Amino acid sequence: MTIFMVKRFLIILILFVPVCVMAQSGAVTSGGNAAGAGGKVSYSVGQIATDPISSSNGKITQGMQQPYEIFVLTGIKGNSIKLNAAVYPNPAAGFVVLSIEQKNLSGITCVLTDMQGKIISTVQVKSGQTKIDLSQLAQGAYQMQVFQNNESVKIFKVIKN
Repeated sequence: MTIFMVKRFLIILILFVPVCVMAQSGAVTSGGNAAGAGGKVSYSVGQIATDPISSSNGKITQGMQQPYEIFVLTGIKGNSIKLNAAVYPNPAAGFVVLSIEQKNLSGITCVLTDMQGKIISTVQVKSGQTKIDLSQLAQGAYQMQVFQNNESVKIFKVIKN
């Protein structure tokens, strides 16, 4: 191999290797990070390809930023609390009644939240029939969660019309 051929090989190698190395980069017009009370997000504007490609073997989502989620599992242990509860009428206009068939009502609370998880009211259950006022709420879906000794026991979806 002559010195001319070695130089030629090195020039070709130097010219084409950066093309292969830069295969994962892309040009976007803008981007950044945003943070608030609800969490943090990073974003980019102007991605060229964002359509997912699917086949029987799998799915690929194009784009520079791929989403991921971190799940924290809680409450895995067996629930030893036995509680029979019902909410009626559902859908409701003015109020719902939380009916609990249990003798010991100590430590039972009911938390009413909107569908985003914002707490609207918390009621300490003191009798088998607890009336929960919905008259001041807007029409829509709400979540009612029953706790006993700070352990979630039952969740109801309540419709206000």
